[in-house]
Amino acid sequence: MTKHTPGPWCLTEEEGEDGTPEIVVTSTHDISGLDDDVGCLVYGGNDDNADVKRANARLIAAAPSMLAALEGLLDQLVAIGIPDWHGAEGLDLDQARAAIARATRAADPPVGAARR
Repeated sequence: MTKHTPGPWCLTEEEGEDGTPEIVVTSTHDISGLDDDVGCLVYGGNDDNADVKRANARLIAAAPSMLAALEGLLDQLVAIGIPDWHGAEGLDLDQARAAIARATRAADPPVGAARR
């Protein structure tokens, strides 16, 4: 399994080299051996979708803690003997397991392939 950069991650807004605004998600975890922050540029430029891109960046920044919480909840439900819980509105532990698998899979699909 490919490891993601440890959380917590944070969202920062800064000015890019060309003077346009950038929204960047970076890890606040000390990663030895790397000179720069490890992160991703979520938005760079000026357009009407900045608010949507800011919301996407917040979701990306929250991903490590959401993954850890989901893994912990799943472990607890299995530990107390509820390995196949099915809740209201079609929610169940198989969906939780599938979400964890998508977040932790070893390889990404080929470029251009549909992602789920």
